[in-house]
Amino acid sequence: SRCSMRPASCGIVLAGGESRRLTGHLPPGGKLAVRLAGRTVLERVCQRLAEAVERIIVVAAPGQMLPVLPDAICVVRDSRPGGGPLAGLADGLRAAAAVGPGATAPLAVAVVAGDVPLVHPALLEWLCGLLDPPSPTGEPPLWVVPRAGGHLQVLVSAVRPGLLPAVESYLASGRRDPRGLVERLMTSDPRQVIVVPEAEIAPFDPQMDSFRDLDTPEDLEWMGAFFARRGQR
Repeated sequence: SRCSMRPASCGIVLAGGESRRLTGHLPPGGKLAVRLAGRTVLERVCQRLAEAVERIIVVAAPGQMLPVLPDAICVVRDSRPGGGPLAGLADGLRAAAAVGPGATAPLAVAVVAGDVPLVHPALLEWLCGLLDPPSPTGEPPLWVVPRAGGHLQVLVSAVRPGLLPAVESYLASGRRDPRGLVERLMTSDPRQVIVVPEAEIAPFDPQMDSFRDLDTPEDLEWMGAFFARRGQR
């Protein structure tokens, strides 16, 4: 791992996912190495995230090829390969807590998948901000999850570092589905989760582009055409 030990705001990129539906359409390094107007998908995700946070942690599978990233980005490898995004989130949260002497662990952490190159920095900042003020009713919320397209978008969300024990407990129970953990938290104490509806997301991202991922050849074609129109921006 190579890690910058800057504290303050933090973001985790979950880069270790497989690309089963894109086999045969990808360069070496998988979908995160696909170039969109000159920059790889992962570079673009990190670039967007860097506009919202001061410190970035990329969680990748052991041996996974990654595009060249700035030295300030912390790269950690999955401690539980094949464990899915929740296992990657646990590794990322442990890295987020490992700040240097005199530094402060982040109050909130933006979480994004590695294949959402149109994620809006202002949306991520806002999601993290919802976790920032202490709750007047006692325990602060642990997770802010957008609901877009009828689904809980756990892979574009914000969490408190204090979510880690719940993630570890859930994984230890044999479960690994992120939405299932959200539902378990909401059932045990609804105050632990803030679900944000589309109407509140729209001012930051009217087209819901933040949730456009790359799962199919059609997704790749659409994203390639989008960035070809925009050029390097």
